[in-house]
Amino acid sequence: MVDQQAMQFNELYGEHVNGLQRRYEKTLGQLAEADVAIEAVLLHSGSRSHYFADDAEVAFRPTPHFSHWLPVRQPDQMILVRPGHQPVYFHVEPASYWTDNRIVIDPAWAGTYEIVDLDAPEQVVDHLG
Repeated sequence: MVDQQAMQFNELYGEHVNGLQRRYEKTLGQLAEADVAIEAVLLHSGSRSHYFADDAEVAFRPTPHFSHWLPVRQPDQMILVRPGHQPVYFHVEPASYWTDNRIVIDPAWAGTYEIVDLDAPEQVVDHLG
């Protein structure tokens, strides 16, 4: 029973991401028709922030646009959406003594994305072309 539920979830999740992909492709196509050349969209989960003059962090919440695509609640994660391509998830896990930056790649959504592992968010530039 559990395997059947997992398969159904994987299928529904894949349909959800495919629907988002189609909407983004349609919007980028409409922009191209209006002579606004945007080749792709890079969605960022957001960054950590601290309270003013304090070393305490503000509780992190990913941006809604990112969360719509992927259930990962870590800062500096990114998704690249390009027409005609599988979405790319830039899985950023910086090494840190103070914070646990591990992200579990859930098989329920892993196959939906091309996953690129990075050590720092700045490395995304090397993959954008």
